[in-house]
Amino acid sequence: MILDLNTYKKIDKDLSELEEKHNELEKSLNAKLDDITHQRDDLQNTCAELKAKVQEYEQLKTNYDGSSNLEQLQQELNEVKAKNDLLRQRNWKIIEQLNKLSQEQKPNPSS
Repeated sequence: MILDLNTYKKIDKDLSELEEKHNELEKSLNAKLDDITHQRDDLQNTCAELKAKVQEYEQLKTNYDGSSNLEQLQQELNEVKAKNDLLRQRNWKIIEQLNKLSQEQKPNPSS
């Protein structure tokens, strides 16, 4: 009977140790799964961003493929610069007119 009691105590101790190891392994497994899940989510977000960039690139490539070359792009740039210069001149004229109106509306201190 004492032998059975000692055997039971040993089995109980072994079982407790195994349960403790099981709990530690389960915690470790859950931590690793969380880490892997986080990495997967990051990769999915990165993948979506890259797909969007590839799609943008494909649209740009379609717009400029074959028909455009460096000369055409340079011509477009020059046109945009010319429009920018015109807008800048127009802006300066408006500012000058506003300044003139502002000066006219100020009462003369000598009057």
